[in-house]
Amino acid sequence: MGSAPSALRSAFHPERAPARPRAIPLTVGLVGIVALVVVPVIVVLLLGYLTARQNTMEMFRREAANGLIEVSQRIQNHLDPVAVQSRYLAEMIASGEIEPSRSREFASVMTGALAGLSQIGELAFIDPSGEVLRVKRRTRETKRSNWRDDPRTRAVIADARTRKTGYWAESFFAESTRATLLNYRTPVWRDGRFQGILVAVVSTASLSDFIVRTSARHLRNTFILHGPDHVLAHPPTGTPRPDPSDDEPLPRLDQIGDPVLTRLAAEADWRLALDNASAAPESRIVSVGPETYIVSYRRLDGYGKVPLIVGFSLPHSNIHSQIDRIRMIAVVGVAILIVSVFAAYLLGRGLTRPVRQLATVAASVYDLDNEPARPVARSPFRELNDAADAVNALLSGLYWFKTYLPRGLVTRLIRGNVESIVSEEREVTVMFTDIYNFTGLSVNHSSHDLVHFLNQHFTLLAASVEAEAGTIDKYIGDSMMAFWGAPEDQPDHAERAFRAALEIASRIRRHNARRADDGLDPIRLRIGLHTGPAVVGNIGAPGRVNYTIVGDTVNVAQRIESLSKELHEDTRDAVILISAATIEALGGGLQDFSVGTHVLRGRYGPIEIFRLA
Repeated sequence: MGSAPSALRSAFHPERAPARPRAIPLTVGLVGIVALVVVPVIVVLLLGYLTARQNTMEMFRREAANGLIEVSQRIQNHLDPVAVQSRYLAEMIASGEIEPSRSREFASVMTGALAGLSQIGELAFIDPSGEVLRVKRRTRETKRSNWRDDPRTRAVIADARTRKTGYWAESFFAESTRATLLNYRTPVWRDGRFQGILVAVVSTASLSDFIVRTSARHLRNTFILHGPDHVLAHPPTGTPRPDPSDDEPLPRLDQIGDPVLTRLAAEADWRLALDNASAAPESRIVSVGPETYIVSYRRLDGYGKVPLIVGFSLPHSNIHSQIDRIRMIAVVGVAILIVSVFAAYLLGRGLTRPVRQLATVAASVYDLDNEPARPVARSPFRELNDAADAVNALLSGLYWFKTYLPRGLVTRLIRGNVESIVSEEREVTVMFTDIYNFTGLSVNHSSHDLVHFLNQHFTLLAASVEAEAGTIDKYIGDSMMAFWGAPEDQPDHAERAFRAALEIASRIRRHNARRADDGLDPIRLRIGLHTGPAVVGNIGAPGRVNYTIVGDTVNVAQRIESLSKELHEDTRDAVILISAATIEALGGGLQDFSVGTHVLRGRYGPIEIFRLA
C-alpha cells in the first residue's frame, strides 16, 4: 500500500517519472510517409531543372561568343580592306607606275581608290619634305599643301622612315570635321630610298551605326573600346559626350553615361584583366547598385599599339528570363508536391491537434499559468472529444481552486511538493493594509457597489504583492494580509515587502487622482510592515486545513498598521509604518524616517516605528 502514492506521483509529475525514449509527433510520421514518395520526385525535378538551366547557360555563352565574333568580323571587314588598298597603292607608287609628282594623275588614281571603299574618308600622300597631296571623298577635291613646318607632320615622317610595312596609327581629332578618325599609314620605299608615306583616313561613323543596330537587335549594350580607358564606338545613352580634342580624341569610359563601363573603369583589376585577355571570349560580373551585369568581351589586336576590346553588357536578370519556362515547369511540379505534403500535414494536424492541446493544457496546469488555460477544442473524433470534455471540466475547477488559495501553495501542491509545506518556523515579513474610515465611505453605497469597490481595491493591492512574489494570506473586510519568505525561500523578503508597500502607495495616489477627476472622495490607506519569526504551514483540522502563518510577528504587523490611526494625516493618500526589525533587515539607512518609539496595544515594551509615506 505504501508504494501507491509514490507510483501516483510518478505518473502525474514528469520530473519524478523515469526517462522515456524520445518519440516523434504523429504529424511528422504521416508527413514522413508522404516524403518517402515525394522526395524522389523532387530529386528528379531538381536534376531536370539544373540540367536545363545548365544547357540554357551554355546556349547563352555560345550566343555571346558568336556575338563577339560577329562584331569582330565587322571591324575586320571595315578596317582590313583599308590596309589592303593602301598597300596596293603604295606598291604602285614604289614601282613607279604612278608618280605623286604628277598631281592630276595621282589624284585620279586615289579618287578611284576612294570610290571602291566607302569607309575611307580621305587619302593623303606625304613626301619626305612635308609636301602633302590630299583627296577627300565627300567633295572629290584634290588639295596640295606644305606641312614641313608642322611638328606633328615631321614626327609622322620620322616614324614612317623606321618602318617597312603599313600600320595602324593612333586616332586623331580632325578640327575641320570635328570628328575623331582612324588612320592607316603605309611607308613607300623605292630602291631603298624613302619616297613618303600614304595615309588612309577612316571614319568611325559606320562602326557606330553597326553598334547601334547590334545593340537594338540583341537587346544588349554592345561597345568597342580603344584600350582599357577609351571608347571607340558605343550606342548613344542620352548623356552628352565631351568634345574631342587633340589631346584626347576619344571619350573615356566614365564620360559616355554607361554605368557598366564607368564601373569597369573604377575596378582595380580591369587593366590586368585586359593585359591577360585573349581572342577567346571572356566574361565578368559587374555590380551597379542593386543590379548586376554580365560583361562579355574579347581582345582584337593588329589595329594599333593599343588593342581594341569588343564586348557587350547584359543585365543578369535578362538571362533568367530565358529560363522562365523551365523554372515554371519546375515550380508547378514543386507546387503540386507541396500541396500534397501540406494536405498530409493538415490530415496529421487534424488528428494530433487535440492530443497536442491536451499536452499543452497539462503543462499549463503543471506550471499554473496566471491566466486560465484555453479550453481544448472539439474534433471530429469521438474519443478525443470525451477526453477534451473531461479536461475542460478539470480546468474550470482548477482555475477557481487557485483563486481561493495562494498561487505559490497551489504550485507546490500540483507539483507534488507536499513535504515542503509542513508547519515550520521561518523568518518572514508581514504586511497588513486597512482603509481609513472605510465605514464612512461605505454608508452611502449599495452592497453591489461596495463589492465592486473592494474587488477593484484588492486587485490594485494584489498586483503589487504578486509583482514581488508575495503571498496573499487573506482578505478581512477592507483589510489585506500578505507575507514574504514562504512558501518559497526568499532571503530578500524584507526588500520585496518594502518595494511592494511603496508600489501600493504609488498606485493609491494615481487611483485617487482618477477618483478626484470623477468627483469621488479619496481613499486613505494604512500599511504596516514587520519582520520576524513565524510558524508557516498547514493549520487546521484534518479535513480542512489552511496554509497560513501564525505568531507574534503577525500580531505586531497588525498593531503597527493600527498605530497609523494615531499618525495618519488626512492629506496623505497612504501611510506606511515599518518596524525597526524590518528596517534592520533592509540594511538600515532609513533612520531619518523614525517617528519614535511606541507601545503597541496588547504588548509590553516600546518598539521604534518608521514612517515612509
